[in-house]
Amino acid sequence: MARGVNKVILIGNAGADPELRYTPGGTAVSNFSIATNENWTNSSGERQERTEWHRIVVWGRLAEICNRYLHKGSKVYIEGKLQTRSWEGQDGLKRYTTEVVAHDMQMFDSHSDIGTDSSYGNEVPQPRVTPKPQAATTDMKILVISSCSERQGNDYAPAAELYKGYNHTPLMEGLREVRKCNQSGQTTIDLFIVSTKYGLICERDVIARYNVEPEDAIWNQNPDCVYQKLRDIIENNQYDLVFFLLGQDVKALQLREKSFWYSGKTDLIFLLSPTNRRDYLPPDLPSNIQVVEAGLKLANELEGADTYNLRGFLFKKLCEAACREGFHVFEEVKQNPQQILKIARRVCNRS
Repeated sequence: MARGVNKVILIGNAGADPELRYTPGGTAVSNFSIATNENWTNSSGERQERTEWHRIVVWGRLAEICNRYLHKGSKVYIEGKLQTRSWEGQDGLKRYTTEVVAHDMQMFDSHSDIGTDSSYGNEVPQPRVTPKPQAATTDMKILVISSCSERQGNDYAPAAELYKGYNHTPLMEGLREVRKCNQSGQTTIDLFIVSTKYGLICERDVIARYNVEPEDAIWNQNPDCVYQKLRDIIENNQYDLVFFLLGQDVKALQLREKSFWYSGKTDLIFLLSPTNRRDYLPPDLPSNIQVVEAGLKLANELEGADTYNLRGFLFKKLCEAACREGFHVFEEVKQNPQQILKIARRVCNRS
């Protein structure tokens, strides 16, 4: 059977300023409507015009960008997918609405602080803002690959909010803090999650709660599904640094079987226990692939850490250091991945 396609492309004008709010977990969501116009001449030679209104929903960093730059009347290009949701009204009747969940936005209006060809997408959510000089700030594009978790919250939510596991919770705490501090937008951090049901998903992908045991994971039926998508994401978006915060699901990357499929120049840093390092990574790694040992010994050393939350805990401490000391700490880790241990110890001692 041919694969279905759910893709929407719109060019229109915003009907009002976007409305921005945050979920309880801290994820930004923006809602607005755009109008598209259709013109034609009827059989009598009269000029006709019809306006259609479209509800737009945007998540994450792109939502904040829309809220900052879009205004009533702004001409905008939107690309996304159709999504229908339902709820029960106060009268007890079930109601439905269909929206466009946007993953790409391009502005056509001219602004003083952004280029006239400004485009933003969920995969690479960077506003082309004229940067203000800041001390100790480094312009970087960072990708984080993390594990899913059995503990899940809302039945239908963005992946970043659905998971409630031991590693995921400190990871999201760190991401929220560092994104809030990074008001200049010079450093972007994107999150993708290795899901036993869905494969590799973006933090903004809205998914339903599920229960899939590791032995029934999607990569056991389709071994290439995760690593192929990940390779494309890294190569197409030109990340400077990629962190892997994975447990046994690191085997989904097929690193041993594929003789390590990544041959690009991006620096990849794996936070792994000694056991998972031995079992799932090849013995010989390229120079741009580094492993930071994150096992029992380190967990016992850091206050607040344990073997269940250690990878998320380490990344949270790195984010805290970036907010307190400057975003140059990411460059320090890029140059010497073992610095993440030194930074975590320093932040823990300061707390």
